[in-house]
Amino acid sequence: MTCWPERPWKREDGSAAETIVDWRAVGRLRDALTGSHRAGAAERKLAREIEAARPGTGQLVESGEEFHRRASEWAVTEGGARSVVYAAAGRPPHDGALHARAAAAAPDARFAYVFGDPETELFTRSHFERTGAGRVAFARGCCEDPEGWLREPGIAELTALGPVSVQLVLALHWWPPELCYRVLLAFRRELPPGSTVCMSCGIVSGPQAREYADLLSEGGGGRIRLHSREQIAGWIGMAGMVLHPAGVTDARAWQRPWGVPRRPAAGPCVVEAVCSVPG
Repeated sequence: MTCWPERPWKREDGSAAETIVDWRAVGRLRDALTGSHRAGAAERKLAREIEAARPGTGQLVESGEEFHRRASEWAVTEGGARSVVYAAAGRPPHDGALHARAAAAAPDARFAYVFGDPETELFTRSHFERTGAGRVAFARGCCEDPEGWLREPGIAELTALGPVSVQLVLALHWWPPELCYRVLLAFRRELPPGSTVCMSCGIVSGPQAREYADLLSEGGGGRIRLHSREQIAGWIGMAGMVLHPAGVTDARAWQRPWGVPRRPAAGPCVVEAVCSVPG
């Protein structure tokens, strides 16, 4: 399945709720904020405006991507995962594929990417073919619909082998609370016991939080939501997942016990949360 063109996701009662996130637009803005030459003129202009209003926003995006590199390596070396699946990852970051470090640390591990639009999938396939990305599979599906894409052949093959680690890359802040909970509940039901879900989420707080979030939303990807650390931990618990002892912390602090405060400071930041399927 694919979520391109856009379509609404469904509430539990079957009613349409909102338009799904345009992950293609989200990826283009990420590229611009992190200085990638692949970004278009409109995205670069918006990125300059965002950086002028809130300097360091691009570094926050990079901190989220770097967290997923470290979390992937941890998953296949210490976390018990035999494979890693990336959802909402966008195009490969200009400073290196998210799975490259894990692949070097665990040569037998397998990796997969889930795409919601054909443009990003085609670009990533071509890029990985040129760069020799290793054992990588690809699947189509909406990040908002794990029940769908976990059954795609390339992903189902990995879950049949045992625990996997799902890397949900900078996604939660694009979703309303109900959808965040439902996605986690789907992972709890569908993933093999012992699997992990590693998430990054932008946290915007302070007196101008909504103004900043609205500026980020101008990229056309969707509407930034003002979630909190406590909400994220609550969704994990309600879904029956087990939160890692580190809790919901600054993404830069994951597996780095020195130099970075574990509790995010006031203002914009990217937090991480790692949780596991019990059993």
